[in-house]
Amino acid sequence: MASIARWGRSWYDKDKEKEEDIMILAIGSTIARLRKERGLTQEQLASAVGVSAAAVSKWESAGAYPDITLISPIARFLGTTADALLGFVPDLTAEEVMERSRRCAQVFEEESAEAGLALCRSYLREYPNSHFLKFRLAGLLPVYLPQCKEEAQRQEMFALAKELLSDARESDDAKVSQSATLLLASLLTAEEPERAEALLGELPRQEANPDMMLIGIYLSKGDLTAAKKACGQLLYARLSDANLCLMSLYTIAKREEDWDRALVLLQKQRELLTCVGLTETSLPNHLLTLAECHALRGEEEKSLAALEELAAFLPQWGDLLAALEENPLFDGCEFTSAVFSPDYVKKNLASVLRLNPAFSTLSHHPRFLAVQQALDAL
Repeated sequence: MASIARWGRSWYDKDKEKEEDIMILAIGSTIARLRKERGLTQEQLASAVGVSAAAVSKWESAGAYPDITLISPIARFLGTTADALLGFVPDLTAEEVMERSRRCAQVFEEESAEAGLALCRSYLREYPNSHFLKFRLAGLLPVYLPQCKEEAQRQEMFALAKELLSDARESDDAKVSQSATLLLASLLTAEEPERAEALLGELPRQEANPDMMLIGIYLSKGDLTAAKKACGQLLYARLSDANLCLMSLYTIAKREEDWDRALVLLQKQRELLTCVGLTETSLPNHLLTLAECHALRGEEEKSLAALEELAAFLPQWGDLLAALEENPLFDGCEFTSAVFSPDYVKKNLASVLRLNPAFSTLSHHPRFLAVQQALDAL
C-alpha cells in the first residue's frame, strides 16, 4: 500500500527521507564548524547543554540529531541563531525571485530544457515556501515548452507549471494569489475550459476602477508626476487588452471562416498599434498572423509580402523596454523587462512559421524558403 501511495505524492515529497538525512548532516557540520571556530571541545559543548561528549560526536558525524529542545541552547552557546543552526533560509525578496527567474530563463535558452528544469527544481527545493518564486517559475515553464525534445518532458513541465500555480494560489499576497489563478486558468483553457471558467469565477470583481480614481486624486493634490505615471500605466494596460481582444476576434473570425472580417480585424489592429506607437513591441506577431490570414485566403503574394516584411523587421527588433520608455504616451511609467530574451522570441517565430499548416502551400516557394532561412539565421 505504501508503494502505491508514493505515486500520488507531490514531487517535493519524493526525496523526503533523503532530504532529512541531508538536514541532519548540515546541522551536524554546522555545529562542528562553529565549535571549532570558537576553539571549543566537544566536552565543553556537551557540558554547556547537558549531554555527553559522545552525543555531540554523534551530532557532528551525522549519526544522530539534537533534540529539538536543545537547538536554542546550542545556538546561544555557539554564538548563532536557531535559524542559522538549522540552515533556515528566509523567504526571498521580489528582486531575488526575479534574479532566479532570469537565471532559469538563461539556462533554458543557452543550454537545454533538461538543464533549465533542473535549475527550477533546485530553486524550488531550496525555497519551498516562496509562493512568488513558484508563480514566476510557473510562468516560465510554458514559454520554454518548445525547447523540449520529447513529449514526455513537455507534459512534465506543463504538469509542474500547473502544480506550482495551484500552490501559489495559497499565497497571503492577494496580488500573487490572483495572478496565479489567472495564469492557471489560462493554462487550463484548452484542456479543461470548465475548470478554467470556475477559477476565473473565484476572482473578485470590482465595480469601480481604483486606478482611474487615483488619477483624479493625484490631480486634486496637484501631484502631476504621480497622475501622469498612473495615466500611462492604465493606458498601456487598456491598450494591451484592446490588442488582445482584436486577436481574439480574429481567431473567432478564422474559426467561422469569415476571411473578410478576419482581414479587417488585422487591419484595425495595425492601425491601433501605429496610432499609439506600439508597433515596435507587437509588430512581429501581427505580421505573422497577417501572413497566415492571407495564406488562408489563398492570397499567396500578400502572404509572402507580409513574411518578407517580418524578416526585414526582426534584425532591428530587440530592446522592447527602451521602446516603451521612449514612447511619449508612457512618460514616467515603470516597466519590467521580460525574463526571456528577444532572441528566444525570434527563434520561436521561426519555429511557428515552420510548423503552421497555413503555410503548407508556400513551403517550397523560393521566397518562403528565403524568409525561413533569414529567420533561422537570427
